[in-house]
Amino acid sequence: MGITQSIPFEEQIPNTPPTEMEEIQPDVPLVNAQIKHVVLYCIDKMTLHVSNGFLHFLIDCAIEAHLEAYTMVEGQKKILETKELPAQMQQEVSIPNISNILALTIDITKSVNANIPLTEYILIDSISVTILLTSEVPKISSQQFHIGDVTYNSFDVFGVDSDDVTGTDNLCVICTTDPREILLLPCRHITMCAGCYEEVKERTHQCPICRTPITAAINFSRKSVASKDDATEIEIVDTK
Repeated sequence: MGITQSIPFEEQIPNTPPTEMEEIQPDVPLVNAQIKHVVLYCIDKMTLHVSNGFLHFLIDCAIEAHLEAYTMVEGQKKILETKELPAQMQQEVSIPNISNILALTIDITKSVNANIPLTEYILIDSISVTILLTSEVPKISSQQFHIGDVTYNSFDVFGVDSDDVTGTDNLCVICTTDPREILLLPCRHITMCAGCYEEVKERTHQCPICRTPITAAINFSRKSVASKDDATEIEIVDTK
C-alpha cells in the first residue's frame, strides 16, 4: 500500500503572524568611507620652469577656474596675473614679470558660473600655492586647500606633508626612480609608483611606510585622454 499524506485545508493552517525580518544594512565600502577630499585643481610641479622673465607650468582643472598670481611688496599685494581657466587637463599657464621676485602665490578658485557636480566626496574648489623662485628651478614651498572658511594642509588632504611630496621625496620609496602615484587606504600614504604597487600587492599587501594592510588604493597617475577637454579622473585600483 502506498502512503497517504493529508494536506491541510486553508482553514486548518495556523494564522500566525509572519516573523518580522530584521533589515540587514550592507557594509559601507571602505573606499567610500576613507576617501574624503577630491582636489579640483592641481599644478604639475614637475613642469615648473622660468624663461624670459615668465614662470611657466601645466595645470589640471576639473572645472572652470579663476587664477590670480601675486607677490607681497611691503605688506601689499601686487597682482602679477589674473585669468580664467577652462576645465581642461595639462593646460599651460605663464606668469609674467617675475624677474626680481623671490616668491609668489597663486590662488585658484572655481569660476562664478562653474557647475560643481553632486558627489559624496568633499570637493576642494580653492587652493593657494606658494612658489619659491630663489633657485634655478622653481619649487612649491606650501599648498593650502580651502572649502569656504575652512583651510586644509597637504596632510589633511593626502595624508602627507607638503615637504614629503616635493623634490626627490616625490619619488617612489621602493624603486626611487618613478614618481609616487598610488594613495593607499586606509592609511592614506602616497608612497609608490604603479609598478611597485603591483609587486607589493602580490607580496606583502602592506603599506611600506606604516605596515598597515592595504584595503584599497587610488591611482593618481596621468592617463591619456581623447580630448584635452576631458577632466581628470581618479581610478580606484583593484587590490585583490
